[in-house]
Amino acid sequence: MDDTLDKTWNEFNFLNTQTEGGFRRVRMKTDTARVKVASKVDQDRNETGWKSRVEGVTIDEPRKLRGGRTYSLYFEEAGSNPKIIASYIQSRALVEINGFRVGSRFVFGTAGDTGPNLAGLKDMFYNPEEFFMLPYKHNYTRSGEFVFTGYFIPSYTMWFGSPNNPGFDSRGVVDEERAKAYYEATWAKIKDPKKLLQDKAEYCFTPEDAFILEGQNNFDQEKLVDQKAAIEIHKTVPLPQRMKLHWQLTDGVPDINKTPTVEVGSGNI
Repeated sequence: MDDTLDKTWNEFNFLNTQTEGGFRRVRMKTDTARVKVASKVDQDRNETGWKSRVEGVTIDEPRKLRGGRTYSLYFEEAGSNPKIIASYIQSRALVEINGFRVGSRFVFGTAGDTGPNLAGLKDMFYNPEEFFMLPYKHNYTRSGEFVFTGYFIPSYTMWFGSPNNPGFDSRGVVDEERAKAYYEATWAKIKDPKKLLQDKAEYCFTPEDAFILEGQNNFDQEKLVDQKAAIEIHKTVPLPQRMKLHWQLTDGVPDINKTPTVEVGSGNI
């Protein structure tokens, strides 16, 4: 190697050292799947930055939430957490000191689970003030009446459509009627009532749909959804018809002890 090449090589090594390889990027000192800290390290391993910390914790026991303070606390996939209520109550000390609020708690996630896993989220959703949550007024109920619950986002308000046929206009507003038609067309292809029930719970139009798998009533949910699909989606249930009852008379009065005859009336109900 001549002097010119040797000088060029030394200059390259110097620049390479100063730029940490040329392709190196600033990296956080702590950056794992569960913990991220807003700080960076230089080539001498000196740490700088705000050092704000984001940490994910698996709460299989509510006591694991005790101790410490936090600015924001998120309960993810609360619809699959059978201990969500106990965890939420015991976490109050993390965001409140002697009645003074120092942080916020957020409970969210798709419902779609079953039984006790879903019961806690359902209780919190329908009784937000009991858990010191901000109530949300909406009319996304099946009856269309306004209620105060937790925050709810119907699936048809978050629909993107397809690349060739977007589901929103130039303003970025979703075409809700097209979105509903898309989901209903999808559900029309599902013949198994249990699968249909699960899909409707995942892509719910109303809070009632979201908690349909909770299972705390005396009715067979699968049979109900099967009948609902037959009426509204598959159109396989005949429409009810008007009928006429002809009572037999005794002394000019309808005799309830005698079976009346039935005549098919005109038109559907």
